[in-house]
Amino acid sequence: MLIRLTGKTRKGKNKLHEAGTTQWCIVTRPQEVAFASGLWFSIVPTDEWGNEPEDWIENRHTRWVEFPIDRDFSYIVSEVVGDFWDEDELM
Repeated sequence: MLIRLTGKTRKGKNKLHEAGTTQWCIVTRPQEVAFASGLWFSIVPTDEWGNEPEDWIENRHTRWVEFPIDRDFSYIVSEVVGDFWDEDELM
């Protein structure tokens, strides 16, 4: 699933600037994590063709985004690819 991110805070804007794109792939379903309460999903910037990079775990720009509302980012679903999950789950 592809999403388009915008930075809401200076931290969020800097992370997008470092990655050089606003187009990201969701690579995990929302889940509980050890570092914070609530649900989070992992995202990675797309490659130059708009696809999920094969080495997303090693990608230094991979980020955790809080579900459904993140303090540093806002996001919109730009494209649903495959059957990863229903678009309605993110709305």
